[in-house]
Amino acid sequence: MPKQRYHPAHPTADEQRRLITPSETARLAVRLLLKDTGARADGRMNWPAGAMLAATLVLLLLPLSLGQQWGWGSPRTLGSFAGALVAGVVWVAIETRSRYSLIDMRVFRLRPVWTANLASFLFGVTLYSAFGFIPAFLQTPAGTGYGLGESITASGLLFLPVTATQFLSGLAADALAKRMPTKAVLVIGSVPIVISFLLLALLHSSAWLVALDTAVGGLGFGIGLSALSAVVVHGG
Repeated sequence: MPKQRYHPAHPTADEQRRLITPSETARLAVRLLLKDTGARADGRMNWPAGAMLAATLVLLLLPLSLGQQWGWGSPRTLGSFAGALVAGVVWVAIETRSRYSLIDMRVFRLRPVWTANLASFLFGVTLYSAFGFIPAFLQTPAGTGYGLGESITASGLLFLPVTATQFLSGLAADALAKRMPTKAVLVIGSVPIVISFLLLALLHSSAWLVALDTAVGGLGFGIGLSALSAVVVHGG
């Protein structure tokens, strides 16, 4: 019998309302509480740079999102990645020669900035990979032999522990940064993340174990991501 692929179900209308309501509430709060100062910066919109940045992001995100459907080795996927690379190079060239750049590329040559960006990229890839894989694993039917068969709502609620630990450890990052170099804080933050993924690989037979494993990783993400700005400001 051919092996069937499982694709997590789409949210129901009720689940969509539960997801949308908090974001709509936050947007309304921002509009009511934050007032327009009326201050305007000098300059003008750099349309060529904006167009090339948009092209770069579209050509990059499309294959990342649809690569499994298209086939990772298909001409469409590889062509999109190649197009993203070319568009990105053109965008950087436009930005470095523009009087009104969208992003000042000279800033990225500063050692504290590019090292912080590299660390942020590594932390971000790890974090968002987990956000993509773990809910799919939780929602996979138990009959497949490896999934837990949780609903979309339940799999989302199981991320509350990691949210709490990430918030609390982020508060502690400032105190750590005052007592040791910020580079050391970044290294300390990476340790719980490694432990978390090891626990996920070994202990994932129930939903509460997955929630506990990810909560351990939240400690590291909170410390590491909070320390990144200090790396830029203090240079490590």
